[in-house]
Amino acid sequence: MSAGSASLANRLRWQAATDGTSRWFDANGQLVATAYCWRDGGPDGQTHGDCLYGEGAVIALTEIGRTQLEGLVGPRRVETVARRARSHNAQNQERFAASRPPDDPGLPE
Repeated sequence: MSAGSASLANRLRWQAATDGTSRWFDANGQLVATAYCWRDGGPDGQTHGDCLYGEGAVIALTEIGRTQLEGLVGPRRVETVARRARSHNAQNQERFAASRPPDDPGLPE
C-alpha cells in the first residue's frame, strides 16, 4: 500500500491482514478492502522478445469500505480505466477504455 493509502487506512482505523493476503479490515473485523496486483508475461515469466506482457494494480473496496471512506472524505465519483498497449515490429497499437456513471456536479473530480 502506498504511503498516502496507508495514512488513509490509519485514519479509518483499518488494519492490514496478518496472513499476507493484502486485505484490510475495520475495527469490527469486517473486510473493507483488498489489493490486487498482477504481472503476466511469456511462458517463462520473462518480458522479453516478442512475448506479450501486462501489469496492473487495484485496491477494491467492499460496500462497507466505500461507506466508511466516503464518511471520512465525502462522496467520490467512481471511474474505471483500462489501457492496453502493444508494440510489435516497430508498430505500436494502443486501446483505451473508461467508464463511469453520468456526470454528477455534486461529486468532486
